[in-house]
Amino acid sequence: MRILIVIRNICACILLFCLLPMSYGEWKDRFTPAKEVSLEELLEKPDSWLDIPIQIPLRFAWISDVYVPYRTRFSQDVYLNFTAWDIQEHIWESQGFNKPHAYFYVEKDNPELKTILKFKTFDTICVLGKIEGMFAGKPFIRVVWFERLPGELNILNLKMINTSLKLYKQRRFEEALAIFQNIFDTNPPQDIQSMLYKATAKVYMYEKQAYEYAFVELKKAEMATPLDTEVHELLQECTLHLGNKAQALLQAWEDGTLQKTHSTKSPANITAESTLISPEPGPEANPPANEGSK
Repeated sequence: MRILIVIRNICACILLFCLLPMSYGEWKDRFTPAKEVSLEELLEKPDSWLDIPIQIPLRFAWISDVYVPYRTRFSQDVYLNFTAWDIQEHIWESQGFNKPHAYFYVEKDNPELKTILKFKTFDTICVLGKIEGMFAGKPFIRVVWFERLPGELNILNLKMINTSLKLYKQRRFEEALAIFQNIFDTNPPQDIQSMLYKATAKVYMYEKQAYEYAFVELKKAEMATPLDTEVHELLQECTLHLGNKAQALLQAWEDGTLQKTHSTKSPANITAESTLISPEPGPEANPPANEGSK
């Protein structure tokens, strides 16, 4: 009889657990890990992501007041609304800045709510949620968990990013790369760091043929964004150009003998002849001992 009572109580607890709103931890326990997806991908085919736990990297914009009564479940009494940009959006340009998504919702009784109230505009965040409604082709996303990611974005370094990339497009590479160094000093988010490392590497590869320096910049990008396929493709291309030097450079990188932060050497002084490691001594550098000297 006691066993039956215990089983009945366990079943009751499981049923109650299933009926309660799901927190972040509960999602992680009850579902396969949430799929990481960009906001851009969600907006392209929102129907295919309906009711699927998703993890989305974003730039926080602001607390907003966008509700559609009677057409969605998200009422102002129950939910807090906020707006955010896709992390890949170029918000330093007016076109990108004017493309936020205004349909994120968090229950007001969510214990994590105090965290979102501390976010600042341009903060890089990650959210866990599900698309739980559609209206006029726009996905309404219920968010159950969020965190702020490392790095700082603000008006100052966004202006520098905008200026430097304009110079880069004008092929004024030395000026652009000099501003990149100033941007690194502001501790930007990792995806921004990776973008600048890749841009620097392309100058070294395609303009200067300084493949050793390109290799280092790409390894920095790989550290910042390990899943970036473009970084891997560029590293492979760079390695082909390096030939026999590639293994020595990789070993020096893994040993920590190469600088793993942004370079302090002026890009203007880097040429195809610039080197980061000493060449391996050839056979002639160590001639065999004279047999008569033994």
